[in-house]
Parts: sequence; C-alpha cells; structure tokens
Amino acid sequence: MENREIKFRGQIIHSREWIYGWLSSPDTIAIKSGDDYDDIPIIPETVGQFTGLKDKNGQDIYKDEFVESKHGDIFLVDFRKGSWVLIHEPSCGSEREGTTECKWDYLYDAIILQLEIIGNIHENPNLL
Repeated sequence: MENREIKFRGQIIHSREWIYGWLSSPDTIAIKSGDDYDDIPIIPETVGQFTGLKDKNGQDIYKDEFVESKHGDIFLVDFRKGSWVLIHEPSCGSEREGTTECKWDYLYDAIILQLEIIGNIHENPNLL
C-alpha cells in the first residue's frame, strides 16, 4: 500500500500568498531551505491539508477548495467523520460549529466525477 503524502498550505500573513510545506505549528508552515527548514508565519484560518488526490488537471486538492464536476456541480472539499468529503451546500457549517447535518459525498468519488479545482473558500467564499 502506498503512503499518502502529508503536506499543508496556508496564506503568508503579510502577502496573502500561498505557501506549501509542513505544518510546524497552528500558525507556521515549514519549508525546506537548503539543508535546513524555515518557519513561515501564516494565517491559521487558511491552513489546508493535502487530500492525497489530484484534480483532472493534475493539481493537488486541498481542504477548503471548491471543485466542479464534469456535470457542472460545485462542491467544497472538507474533512468529516474521518474522511475527505465533498460538501453540496454552503449551509453545512463545520464539525467544530456543530452543524454537520448536510448532504455530502466521499472525495474518493473524485475520479468518477472528474473534478476540477475552481477556487477556495478563502479567496472565493461565494462559489458554492
């Protein structure tokens, strides 16, 4: 069995640029710099973990991204009940908020749906 790559992304505090690496604390991502690692301060709310899957264009799919199916349906990628899922509606909230009653499908259906990343909840909150 192949191990899934564990990596994260987040937006740098001052520039709001995306940075990719390893989560070293809730508000820093470590990136390799030569033989060492640099901790980069990020906006904690923007942290997203790599799901282990890619969209139809080969782009890594992260938590809080919006994806569109080959049928034109738009979903939000989230982690619920121990699995990566596709959220169908914006009113679902998050498990932390206690509003988890909503319609969702497992992200592993992504292969069948031929998903394409079209944005994320931090830069495009009204896509869903």
